[in-house]
Amino acid sequence: MKELIENNLSTICGLEPVASEFLVKNGRIDTLAYNKQTRAFVIIEYKRDKNSGVIDQGLAYLSLMLKNKAGFVLKYNEKFPSAPVSKKDINWNNCYVIFAAPEFTAHQLLAASNKSLNVILWKVKLYGNSVLTIESTADDLTEQQNYNNEKNELNESEDTLQDDGWRNDELWTCIKKLAGIF
Repeated sequence: MKELIENNLSTICGLEPVASEFLVKNGRIDTLAYNKQTRAFVIIEYKRDKNSGVIDQGLAYLSLMLKNKAGFVLKYNEKFPSAPVSKKDINWNNCYVIFAAPEFTAHQLLAASNKSLNVILWKVKLYGNSVLTIESTADDLTEQQNYNNEKNELNESEDTLQDDGWRNDELWTCIKKLAGIF
């Protein structure tokens, strides 16, 4: 599953793969990617089955990233030397974690619906060695659609709500397309 997603990240959701099995301090990130649209790093973690430590692992990795920004920028610049970035070029508030697993607990689904956590859950199924389906949970998608609609209505009427952009981007559109929402 990991290889299939990494090899097709650009097609699946427009992310640029930066590193596989990226070691930083006391953590190992399965896939490090970059979202050019939001100028933010994306951490992708793969789980073979339902795992109780998903959300806390995601928050720990986000914290690790913020404490080691230079290492992430260096890894990006090693991969893309012709288009280097600096720490100030990255929108660190828009960085997020995607967990790809066959299923999630009810508590994880509820936690991930909190947009401020910067965690996205992908329910993935692998058929054979080459067919992969990716979907977000219906509750998560419904919550996100309502959240985006509320933000759009506020932006149009009051122009007071600031969009952090971490989910209101091309990636989220991709996820909704894959889940059959569009």
